[in-house]
Amino acid sequence: MNSLKEIHEKIIEDLDKKDRLSKRIFGSNGFFTKTSDLNDSKPISTTADFKIFKPSKPFLFFGILLLVAAWGFIFYCIATQEHLNQGALGIVMFVLFFLTINILWQLFYDPSVIFTLRIDHFGIGTEDQFFQWSQIIETSILRIPQGKGYTEYLIIILSDGDYWSFNLLNFYSLLGIRKNLSKWVEYYKSPRD
Repeated sequence: MNSLKEIHEKIIEDLDKKDRLSKRIFGSNGFFTKTSDLNDSKPISTTADFKIFKPSKPFLFFGILLLVAAWGFIFYCIATQEHLNQGALGIVMFVLFFLTINILWQLFYDPSVIFTLRIDHFGIGTEDQFFQWSQIIETSILRIPQGKGYTEYLIIILSDGDYWSFNLLNFYSLLGIRKNLSKWVEYYKSPRD
């Protein structure tokens, strides 16, 4: 069986294969933090048997608002400018069209960032996978620098040395998704009387 350090290195390597450009630009592999280390010791008072995490509605709303504003500005420029450079406008519209397709794909259809996490006393999972707590040896959050911010992943390492990573790009909470998700993972992971 591989050590956790070897598994962490493999995760970084696999994610780097997907996104080589960011590593070349920002030069960092990222860092792992166990969910137990992120969990504050404040008790959770709930009678719920499970917790659901879904992609954030404000994030979705902001993305759509940004697209509407960008296209509105383009049409405003077309309507009010007599001496508009048609070539430059065509290029801007072409680029904006592909950005629109990309943003709409990520907001509504991309299965790597659009999923629901369910956490309960039996385990953690999405619509497609479920992992029992007895199969899991570590849950952690991986933060990879991306520009001025980070891309965060929930990492689940299984006892057979396999792992699963879940991109948390579209998840948001006031506490920060790392701390909020870690708090609930540790709450449901701990044994109950």
